[in-house]
Amino acid sequence: MKNTCQKTWLKTFLLQRGGLSRPDGRELFRYRMTEQEFGDLEKSLQSWLASLSGFDNLARLADVPLFYKLFVLYGAEWWRRRYDGSGFSWEPILHDLRADPDAWNAMQRSRCVKNGLSSWRVKVRQHGGCDIFSALPCRAVCLCVFLPRGGAASAGS
Repeated sequence: MKNTCQKTWLKTFLLQRGGLSRPDGRELFRYRMTEQEFGDLEKSLQSWLASLSGFDNLARLADVPLFYKLFVLYGAEWWRRRYDGSGFSWEPILHDLRADPDAWNAMQRSRCVKNGLSSWRVKVRQHGGCDIFSALPCRAVCLCVFLPRGGAASAGS
């Protein structure tokens, strides 16, 4: 499966953050993704998903390292930029990626998110009932509540 476009996007994204060659473990919002980068990443993921025919395109990508790395980055930014307070669900994110939420099961989604966060070297801490499903949304929503819109982009490292 060719994904040169996504590899190039990720390499450029990291290089533009102080010349990074790989993730450094900071929270995903601290990479300070621009609106343009978010739009480009969304289009790239949409294209990648559309290139895979069949009902199970998400299931097939859930274990692909580049996909899960980009998916959690996109998910974190989606929660920060587009979350409307209507509850925790991955469906709106997948809808924006033009993907069918039923194209993978909860275990595949959780594995994708866990592996994605790991690939960014972000530690997932277990607190009470907060699990892999809610780790990304919990972090993003807390930022939305406690920081003004766009505040995460200007927050110190």
